[in-house]
Amino acid sequence: MRALAARVDAVLVQAVIAAALSFAHIHDLAAAAGQGGWKAWAYPVSVDLLLVAAWRRLRSGGPKAAGWCWFLIALAASLGAMTLEVYAEATEEQVREALQRLAGGFGGG
Repeated sequence: MRALAARVDAVLVQAVIAAALSFAHIHDLAAAAGQGGWKAWAYPVSVDLLLVAAWRRLRSGGPKAAGWCWFLIALAASLGAMTLEVYAEATEEQVREALQRLAGGFGGG
């Protein structure tokens, strides 16, 4: 029982760290896009709470289709926001070099 509690605690710590990073990235993206004040905070709250609600739906004994649907929508929104923030901070030259390396890794050059 003690090993299970330690494992759950480690997973919980990792989930809290990931949620904090996700929240910060989405907030920064909303602020950079011109959303000020409460709107910059509302977007990450809505995305992260949607993930929590989807997870709870998946863990319940009921039908899972709606839970998976909302989980995938929230996951796409979260990953999209993080990707856009990274892209916005990169210079054109950095993006070009990364794409060339990616193409080279797939045998494209």
